[in-house]
Amino acid sequence: MSKKAWIAGVQIIAPSSLASSAGKACPEMDKGMHDGHRNRLKRRFLEEGMEQFEPHNVLELLLFYSIPRQDTNETAHRLIDTFGSLSAVFDASVEDLVKVEGVGMNTAILIKLVPAVNRRYLEDRALRGMRAVSSEACGELLVSKFNGVTVERVLLLCMNNQGRVLHCVSISEGTQSMVDINNRRIVEAALRHNASCVVLGHNHPNGVAVPSRTDVETTCMLARLLRSMDIWLYDHIIVADGEYFSMARCNKFEAIFSKKSKKGSTRRMRCETYPLHTLGTYQFVVIISVYRGKLMLSRIKIVHMGNAGRPY
Repeated sequence: MSKKAWIAGVQIIAPSSLASSAGKACPEMDKGMHDGHRNRLKRRFLEEGMEQFEPHNVLELLLFYSIPRQDTNETAHRLIDTFGSLSAVFDASVEDLVKVEGVGMNTAILIKLVPAVNRRYLEDRALRGMRAVSSEACGELLVSKFNGVTVERVLLLCMNNQGRVLHCVSISEGTQSMVDINNRRIVEAALRHNASCVVLGHNHPNGVAVPSRTDVETTCMLARLLRSMDIWLYDHIIVADGEYFSMARCNKFEAIFSKKSKKGSTRRMRCETYPLHTLGTYQFVVIISVYRGKLMLSRIKIVHMGNAGRPY
């Protein structure tokens, strides 16, 4: 079919294919425009790096690999508008990401891969450069471990007597403002991995890299407990906002991390037996035992009894 038109008395006959294409975009042309834009953005990244990229350009380039045949610019802008910043996009949960128009499960997983891969990269680089135990090396390693973590978490670096990291053990995970530093799990992890030296690390995702009073008290208790087992608590490192604080390198706390007791010799565990109801002046009793080849550490609160036999 063809369409006719009169222009200045002259009849013009246009093919139907040309007439129909005037009112809508050509898929081949649209695809070519997208491919051209993608190639230009990729080439710019290869030649200049990402330093000059706008936040939406970073996401746009990333989304090329999960959204192959659509314009990713609008989706990138939508993500930034929804979460407020580039880092907030990467920190968002998969559940929240897929609620954004244009973001499917593959795209959400790709976005979450970025901080996870970055953590592994930084961790591997820090381990590769670590030759002997030092607060600086452990601090850099723990900063990489806590990169992108939005809740408080406790990690334990288990090392041999040459300062080589044998294992990094996750002890516990809490909320954005608190976490339980579980001494029993720490001792079990250190013994399980035959560590002669350990570094405790935890993060303050919404605070500063400064130990709280509870952090200091817990560290003192843990150092004494580990020392009695010939395990040296080398440092306790607090991480916040990409920075770290070494308690062992602070004059105020360095005595906590002394390898030997005041008498100059390593303390040994003292095991004593007390008759029942003779611990009236104690608040807690810590019981260490071995069950089926595994160390069991438990803390029991003492309830004092009055003359009438009632707790007070």
